[in-house]
Amino acid sequence: MITQKMALTSNWQQLTDGTKTVYLDPYSGSAGWCVSDTQPQPGADFHILKMPITISPPTKVWIKSTREWKKDTVVTISVTG
Repeated sequence: MITQKMALTSNWQQLTDGTKTVYLDPYSGSAGWCVSDTQPQPGADFHILKMPITISPPTKVWIKSTREWKKDTVVTISVTG
């Protein structure tokens, strides 16, 4: 298992490509996530990450900071295979 912190911006970043299980935990700030095969549009609907979640294949998840004015959003991710 690999665990690392990931700093987020207000742009969508791909978190999973659908081939691995990922444990996602909010660390600081406010993060939004959505399921999509391709990069979501800037105004796409999303879920707010309030508690840890596990993402399993074949789900492809994208994530971003929901804060435009503050650059402190960080999540912790663990890739398990």
